[in-house]
Amino acid sequence: MALALLVCCCFSALVSAQVGDEKVTPRFVVIPQKPLAPGTAEPDTSLLTWNGSFTYNGTPYPYVMVGNDPSTGPAAVITTFLLPVRIVLNGGAGPTFDP
Repeated sequence: MALALLVCCCFSALVSAQVGDEKVTPRFVVIPQKPLAPGTAEPDTSLLTWNGSFTYNGTPYPYVMVGNDPSTGPAAVITTFLLPVRIVLNGGAGPTFDP
């Protein structure tokens, strides 16, 4: 999830840095969700989360965190998947980031 957020931020910075009449062509692949194993019940929620807030200089900042609230529950095991992403800039003429 963090990698996907990083990639989105990088692409948004690239798009905002475009100058003139250059045409931007996004290229991406959507990975379909894996089906549930036979006999497995549909989960109540897709991701275990908890929320809270803090105040700084009189402004409240709410947040949502993944896992169990550390003050009230045991540790949570969150299954994650790493997806390598290849980033090609400037149609191949610019730098390429290839994991």
